[in-house]
Order: sequence, then structure tokens, then C-alpha cells
Amino acid sequence: MLAKPGPRSSDEAERLLRLAEARNLIVSVDYTMLMAQRFVMLQIERASATEIVCVRRSNGSRSASHIFDDMMIHDLALVSELNPKTSWFVMSAEATETTGRITLQSDDLRLASIIADRSEGNEPERSMRLNEANELPAFWDQITDDASYRPVEARLDWLAYQLSARRDGNTREIRRVTRLLEEAHAALDS
Repeated sequence: MLAKPGPRSSDEAERLLRLAEARNLIVSVDYTMLMAQRFVMLQIERASATEIVCVRRSNGSRSASHIFDDMMIHDLALVSELNPKTSWFVMSAEATETTGRITLQSDDLRLASIIADRSEGNEPERSMRLNEANELPAFWDQITDDASYRPVEARLDWLAYQLSARRDGNTREIRRVTRLLEEAHAALDS
């Protein structure tokens, strides 16, 4: 398992995936919220949401990394994996030292906004809201989403099982998230 953000470019991702395949290894990036029970339920219930809003706020910076690589990478993974058949593209991206926003559009014209803020004094928030026509929004508070306490060993065993079961999904996800991250950085430069 690689620390976020994982590969920095599509070329680096492909080299890493070829290396893992040659050694018969499973490679994954630490997008562990993809395996949260609530997210799995959202994939079943709301995979066709017409609008997705992800918010991630922290009190100050825990990393010197760019805000896209440090905070927003998790939400890029969640949006891109909500419905794996959907292709997402970066429409716009903006960032300062402490804030960032990425707007995505899917091939079927759905929208996603990813907002991050690591300014001092923020109340921590990690959430995902899914809006769908004629439905009440679905809301996922990732901070309070700890259904039951499990010892670290049990969580690691479960994570290893999930990664093994998602073998091809891990590869697909690394490719998609790396591409979206490249697009977001490119949008900043244009």
C-alpha cells in the first residue's frame, strides 16, 4: 500500500503497475475510505447522483504537500469510484496555500465539486453529499462514521482482504485518480 497521493504521473503509475504485475503483487494507494461500509452503501443507493459535493476541512496543515495531493486526493478517489462506469474530467481547479476547489464533470453531464480548506481555526469536516433529482440528498459524515470499534489487527486483516478482493479495482482506481490529479494540476497552470 502506497501513501497518498500515490504515483505523481500516469507514466509513473504504469511503471508501478507493471512492476507489481511482474512480481504478482497487489498495489494500492491509501484511499481507504473507498472501503468504508457507508461508501459501499452509497455506491449501491446513489451511484447515479446528479451532483456530488465533497468538503474536507482541517485545522491547519499536517503536510507540506500541495492541497490537491494532501487533502483532495481522497475525494477524487471517492467521486471516481462512486460509479466505476462513469468517466470524470476536470473542468476547473483553483488553489491557494490553504484552500482548494476542483470541479469535475462526468461523461453523462453530472457535476462534482471537491472543496478543501486547511486554514487555522476550522472545525474539522470530511463529508460527501449526493443530490439526485426527486430524492432527498444523501449525506455521509466521514468523521463520525465509525460504526464500531475494532482492534487494529482486525481492521488491517479486513483491509488486506478488501484489497485482495479489489485486485483489478485497485489498478483501475490508481489510473483514474492519477489522471484526475494530473488534470487538476494542469488546470492550475492554464
